[in-house]
Amino acid sequence: MRRRFHTIVHATAVGLAFATAPIAINSDMPALSRRPLIPIAYSLYCLDHLDECRESPPARIEYTSEVSGLLQRVNRDVNRAIQPVEERSDVWSLEPEAGDCDDYVMTKRSRLIKAGIPLGALRVAVVLTPSGAGHAVLIVNTSDGDLVLDNIRKTIVRREEAAYHILSLT
Repeated sequence: MRRRFHTIVHATAVGLAFATAPIAINSDMPALSRRPLIPIAYSLYCLDHLDECRESPPARIEYTSEVSGLLQRVNRDVNRAIQPVEERSDVWSLEPEAGDCDDYVMTKRSRLIKAGIPLGALRVAVVLTPSGAGHAVLIVNTSDGDLVLDNIRKTIVRREEAAYHILSLT
């Protein structure tokens, strides 16, 4: 029964995701006025990780040297810890030995939550790369702007510097 439910939810979300136009990640429009759909795989992940998916108001964290160090350390450590593989299934996992972009994102997000970063400052984005490939990144809302943690970049970049188009966003 649960499998059938997941199949129905997944099919509905995929249809809705493709029915909306991509949003430029560097758009000047306020995020709330052009909010895309929540990724369906994120919703399925949350069924098994309720503690990491509770309701949380939007938050902006103060960008300090400590926060900068934490973000850089988590981004670097997770990028090194997970061996990149292309998965055929769209199951989002925590701390796998090998995984794809969504596994990097959820592991980084989990580590940042455990380090005290508020849920409301962390957003998972499913994006299109400039080559048109689907990809997932973690966006952290800071006083210095939205920062993108990405497994295909060694450094953290501002949202405006990323050449991605958002398809869905938590």
